[in-house]
Amino acid sequence: MQCLLAILITIIAFTPFTSETTTYLLLVIILSCIVSATLDIATDGLAADLSQNNTISQINSIQVMGNITGMLIGGAGVTVCYDYLGKTYSILLLVVIIFVSIIQLTIWTEPNLGHNSRSNSRARIHNFFKRKNAYNMLLLAIMIPFAGSVILTTTKFILLDHEFSVSDVGIYTGIGGYLTMLLGCAIAAYLLKTKHPYQTLKLGFALLFFLILFWCLLYNIPDYINPITTTIMMTILGISIGTINVSIYTITMIFAKQGMQTATDYAIFQSSLLFSEIIGSSISMTIAEYFNYLIAFLLALISIIVINLMIRNK
Repeated sequence: MQCLLAILITIIAFTPFTSETTTYLLLVIILSCIVSATLDIATDGLAADLSQNNTISQINSIQVMGNITGMLIGGAGVTVCYDYLGKTYSILLLVVIIFVSIIQLTIWTEPNLGHNSRSNSRARIHNFFKRKNAYNMLLLAIMIPFAGSVILTTTKFILLDHEFSVSDVGIYTGIGGYLTMLLGCAIAAYLLKTKHPYQTLKLGFALLFFLILFWCLLYNIPDYINPITTTIMMTILGISIGTINVSIYTITMIFAKQGMQTATDYAIFQSSLLFSEIIGSSISMTIAEYFNYLIAFLLALISIIVINLMIRNK
């Protein structure tokens, strides 16, 4: 998958961005997304299979932080390099990073931790749904990223409506948002040394709850939506999302480790988490178009309340 991804990104780098090449580029980008998704599933499965009970929280902290760092490099990083190196060389920098990982994979030998000895049968997706509490855990995984995705998407529209430039929105919600998410991951990693992941999950949602109330207040006094309040809001949002992501990744990995097909079960959770983010972002855009931002915040607030009811005894 890494080799295929390197080839596809190289094609994108050397293809002119014109109206005539739009269809061709779109096809290559779709193929890149499929390859990246397959690679992501393999990486998540490997992490889940090789993790131990005393390293699960650390592994998930590293996974989330690595994911966010990749978004920073591949998004904001390439955009910054674009002005200095041009389109082709900026994108080729990503290929260099991929080749570094290919070299690492070539010289690395997967340790045998005996995880395959638990079952000689081939993993099946339908076996996941036969597990006790599988549906409850899946519903939790689908709901948990929803609120953060709604708030992040809605924030972008609010800032644009209040005459923030596109580049400013990118800096606040992109670079600023991702950097504070890294801070949230670090906080979660520290707390998980002594706290149960459900406790850190509740902490993340408590921050989101107060953030929604704060946004609703600012919505009614828009004169106070400025760089200072935006920085405060993005800091709270980033910390909460980072904390929530590390917590739910840890919770789902623990559940997956208790079954007979760890990698497959964890892949189902990861796919559900991503699906929830896509749905949350799409719903936010629809609500912003046909209703108003308060409805979007209300929807996020309801999801937080439902989640807390689901995990109240955890």
